[in-house]
Amino acid sequence: MPSNMRLAAVMGLSAMTIAAGCATAAPGNPSPPSSLGEPTNSMSAGVRPSSKPSLPPRPRDIALNGVDPCALWTTRQLTELALIPNPRKSVTTAGDDICHFDALDPEPPEITMSVSAVLDHDANDVFLPSHGDAVVEVAGFPAVRQPADAAGPRPCTVAVSTTKGQFLEIVLSYASTQAHLSGEQACELTTKAATFAMQTLQTQR
Repeated sequence: MPSNMRLAAVMGLSAMTIAAGCATAAPGNPSPPSSLGEPTNSMSAGVRPSSKPSLPPRPRDIALNGVDPCALWTTRQLTELALIPNPRKSVTTAGDDICHFDALDPEPPEITMSVSAVLDHDANDVFLPSHGDAVVEVAGFPAVRQPADAAGPRPCTVAVSTTKGQFLEIVLSYASTQAHLSGEQACELTTKAATFAMQTLQTQR
């Protein structure tokens, strides 16, 4: 299937799948930011406690200790996301495992979707409304959606608050710096992937 048709099929499934994974609101539908945060260079960087806004409460706590991020997308979910089921692995500076899933089609948009369990930061730490971040709901859990310049290598990141001091991070990136998706499309696809991961996680714990 041509890449543009594949991408269209994936994006067409997004609205239906995301809506099914939400308890009260569709993920990607931002809540008004409560305050301004301090600038940061990455999702794993903290902000001053005095500037941390608060996310909505979680329906329950899910600890991520021992979670295998490579096992958070089922074969069916990877097919819907048009991702290769054999991930590449890396480790963050904090020692957290990251699993990178490349797109089935090597042609543009050359998408890679990454997932990791962040064990040493709270989702509130990375919420920066001054950078355009928004609070969204992912499979019933509060999350921070961080859009970026669509021309950059990381057009969207979603951090799902699973328990105090931990969050599940899903990042969409490109194999090149050329812009292939709009910012809205990138965040819609990333939120869909986050919804799938959270649905799987809730069956595991």
